[in-house]
Amino acid sequence: MFLPCLCKVECCGGNVADCSPFPSFQTAVSSSSLQPLGIMSFTNRTDNLVAIEGAAPTPTYPSDPFKNEAADLIIRTSNNTDFRVFKSILSNASSLFETMFSLPQGQSTAAVEEKDPHVVSVTEDDKTIDTILRVCYPIPNPSFDPATADRVMEAGIKYDMAVVLEYIRTGIPDIAKTAPVKAFGIAYRAGLREEAKTAAKCSLHFSLQELLRLESDSFDTMCHPAAVRSLVAYHMQCRDAVHALLVNWDWIDDPSKTRFFLQTHNSGQCAMVGTARGIVHAWLYNYITPLSTSVLQNGKPLCSMGSIEPMWGAFLQHTTALCHICRSQAARGIPETFEMLRDAIHKATEISQVDLSHLP
Repeated sequence: MFLPCLCKVECCGGNVADCSPFPSFQTAVSSSSLQPLGIMSFTNRTDNLVAIEGAAPTPTYPSDPFKNEAADLIIRTSNNTDFRVFKSILSNASSLFETMFSLPQGQSTAAVEEKDPHVVSVTEDDKTIDTILRVCYPIPNPSFDPATADRVMEAGIKYDMAVVLEYIRTGIPDIAKTAPVKAFGIAYRAGLREEAKTAAKCSLHFSLQELLRLESDSFDTMCHPAAVRSLVAYHMQCRDAVHALLVNWDWIDDPSKTRFFLQTHNSGQCAMVGTARGIVHAWLYNYITPLSTSVLQNGKPLCSMGSIEPMWGAFLQHTTALCHICRSQAARGIPETFEMLRDAIHKATEISQVDLSHLP
């Protein structure tokens, strides 16, 4: 069996089996216990043979400004991307890095001779590190990416970067519009009280069933158990408050005021129904009753009355629409009624507060 010699010494004619530094290699090769190896390397001529399962992958490099050869530090990500950065910038943005750089830095003789920057390996991937570094550097902040916001937030907390947490804080309202549970989880874990309240309010535009279906992963991975309990309890409090508002007709702020839906006329078409707040037009009663019932249905969001069309439909389908006086007042009266009801529901949910007592 012929194996090429790697000793680079004219001692064996190129056959490693005849190489004097490895007299027992022939026996080792013939042994059945020797398994196929990966890349082989030698530490020096007199060391034993070292087997390495695979060579370290060559680092990749990000875009500017993180490939500056003048940088004095390399941050190597979990997926082997090297960011060349300046210690001074990281020290200003992170108290953790500031403390790290203030400690005595050991360095090998070879590294000193070559003046290579220190390499700091981190557990975050390149997208996360790229974002937090761009936030720390004196350049425009990157566009807010909801897909990486949770990892960026965790890195900001880990490295004690206040500027990164501020970047997250300003981006939470955008996430909350479409992914309120994720936004709530990020705000809760980052200790951002007002942003957690904003996300909780945005969640009212979805039913709990919708949230569980659309954001099941966020419930599992983003939210602390205490945060999940708080968000569910908040939904239930708001549901009960809105239901009571509708059933008791408390949304009519002052029954003594002249209201479009409180007036009756001699036409005989304006049917009236008694409520806890007095008599109202039957068409409005027919609109409010199913609305109050839907609030208790778990599949209905509390803010599902976002359109005025159903109220118009209830009016036009009733005999009240045949009253010429009601018809003449409807163009102004129905939008006013709708706004009054929507404002009252908003105030009812404002009274309810999400429990943030366990906020970090």
